[in-house]
Amino acid sequence: MSLTPEVTPSMFAKLKAAVQPYALLPLRFGLGLALLVHGWAHVQGPGALTRAFERADLPAAQPLTWVAVGIELLGGLLVLVGFQTRFAAFFVACWGFVQAFLLQASRGWFADEGGLEVPLLLALAALAIWLGGAGRASVDSIRGKL
Repeated sequence: MSLTPEVTPSMFAKLKAAVQPYALLPLRFGLGLALLVHGWAHVQGPGALTRAFERADLPAAQPLTWVAVGIELLGGLLVLVGFQTRFAAFFVACWGFVQAFLLQASRGWFADEGGLEVPLLLALAALAIWLGGAGRASVDSIRGKL
């Protein structure tokens, strides 16, 4: 007789069913926090973002800067708490793809060279949240709006 319990496939199935509704929580937390930090940095010094918009020949660079900052701050907060999550994640993903491919792709891949690595990763994380929803540990779940 063994002192260790026998692990069965049904035990793994039960565990998977129990944790799956919370699978996107770490991603939501990480993305939301990253967006809040990026947004706050842009509030403190919006000039670099405005210049990036100007270098990309995007119209109305200064107002566009504040739209991007709003997406980062408000989108980050909404994703973090899981409120209107799919709505917020959609705009965050769009902004991330714009930032990656219009503003940073010309500098290559790596983040330390100003490349598209980080904004693309954030955009893909937002895309995953948009597709998967907020999950059970969210305001959307409490409101019954998954």
